[in-house]
Amino acid sequence: MGWQSEAACRSYPIDYFFHNEAEVVTDSVRELCTACSVRDNCLQLAIATDSIGIWAATTTEERRKMRPKRVMVAEHGTTSGHHRHLKRGEKPCDPCRLARLEYLRKYRTQRRANGLEVS
Repeated sequence: MGWQSEAACRSYPIDYFFHNEAEVVTDSVRELCTACSVRDNCLQLAIATDSIGIWAATTTEERRKMRPKRVMVAEHGTTSGHHRHLKRGEKPCDPCRLARLEYLRKYRTQRRANGLEVS
């Protein structure tokens, strides 16, 4: 079981940490977690797995704010790359613009073939 066997909370019932929908960190839980020798391991696991409930004296929302922000890299020459350019307020590069035009050409051809209106 590893570090979990050393956790200060191991002998407490699970509802001690999931006692309500509001996820309030009570003083008793905060004291227990603050004194725990494996609190850092607990916090790392909770952040990595996007766990719900109270872990390491933090709520789900508090941990989501701690997670590293993902940097979206535009894959040039794709429709998703085109979308990412626009989302960032950038003018799409030529490969992305051409990928988008090709997508629209295929989309419109398919709709016509199915007897649907094309916008």
